[in-house]
Amino acid sequence: MIEYLKQTLVERQTLAAELSQAVLARSVQEAEFKKKTKLVSDFPALLLKLEEASLPLQDYLSVTITRDEKYRDTVARLPTPLATIFEKLTLFSE
Repeated sequence: MIEYLKQTLVERQTLAAELSQAVLARSVQEAEFKKKTKLVSDFPALLLKLEEASLPLQDYLSVTITRDEKYRDTVARLPTPLATIFEKLTLFSE
């Protein structure tokens, strides 16, 4: 009987140690997940800041990436006939 109790005690101690390791690993994973979730949620704002920071360089190099993107967004919201007219006028203005 004493041997059985000793074995049970050892098993419970082992299980308790495994549980504390699992809880610690879980808390580390949760912290990492929260950090990555924050990075993903802040990513659009970061991209916008980068785009705004590149505007002077785009102007200097005569690159129209941002302006063309704004035109595409504008055209996407227009009805099809107006979008066609807008595209033609844009082509003629260049």
